[in-house]
Amino acid sequence: TLEASHIYNIGTVEDALFEESTAGSASMRLLSFNILRGDLQGPDHLWTGRKDACLAMLAADNPDIFGLMECNSVQRDDILNTFPKYGRVGLAVNGMAYDHTSTSSNPIFYDGSKMLLEDWGTYWLSDNPTVKGSYTWYYNKPRCLTWARFKLKQTDIRFIYIAVHLQDNSSNIKPEYKGQESTYGPKNRTEAVALIKQLIKENINPSSLPVLLSGDLNATAASNELKGLYDIFDLAADKAVAADKGNTYNSYSEGGKSRIDHIFCKGCKVREFAVDRSTYKGVQFISDHWPVYADLTVVPQPSDKEFDSNLEGWTQEEIQ
Repeated sequence: TLEASHIYNIGTVEDALFEESTAGSASMRLLSFNILRGDLQGPDHLWTGRKDACLAMLAADNPDIFGLMECNSVQRDDILNTFPKYGRVGLAVNGMAYDHTSTSSNPIFYDGSKMLLEDWGTYWLSDNPTVKGSYTWYYNKPRCLTWARFKLKQTDIRFIYIAVHLQDNSSNIKPEYKGQESTYGPKNRTEAVALIKQLIKENINPSSLPVLLSGDLNATAASNELKGLYDIFDLAADKAVAADKGNTYNSYSEGGKSRIDHIFCKGCKVREFAVDRSTYKGVQFISDHWPVYADLTVVPQPSDKEFDSNLEGWTQEEIQ
């Protein structure tokens, strides 16, 4: 894992050019991590055996904003209790405020001292994206995205962040498609990406602010099912001055299995994209995925104007 002192060390020609090109922008670290559901059993899965290590990772990487996949209520509360600087938004995949250990979601955590939450929401990746807990497209499990709009306090620059977990091939496929997971998993993700593009354009970001998207996408960056994202975004690992393009899904093996955790960006400059494969508190694998993060700057856009806050109606359980 790259040390923070290296990430922010200005000394090379590339760093100098980067600083010049991002004048008037705002720097931040965004982290994305499939934390692995805390209610799962087994020696590698138990949250009680991984909790301190995951919290140590967050302390070491110290993100300004991060999205988690498979985060349940116990994990959420442990993070919020350990790091009071973070606020959190997100609903469970079943559409509830998720207060049960077996219910997970894609929450967004953000440093409230650095950014102001202006609006947020959840959409379900289905033919009925506003219907809580809805699912279609060959699988019986709901998937959703969490989005939020922020204003950086130091610069008043606004941006949008989306955290999402796309369907894997193997789990919860409908009986009529059983045995055809390698066909219908990609089909599901292709449908999801098309919907995400539509939601960004029509609902989430009609004013074309800078946008960040991250998650466990269960597909490689060059896969056909993710091609649609490149119509909107750049891949942070490709755009970065320096990048680790190694595996992110480890499946508890030292070299890892595949690179399926990604950060995409629009309206940003990226200095570093990193994969944190460190051992924390003696735990080599804090999840079956490694955290990924990007050190980036959000560049102000001509469309960056005043917005009305739209947080009325959300409960304290949903906004923390």
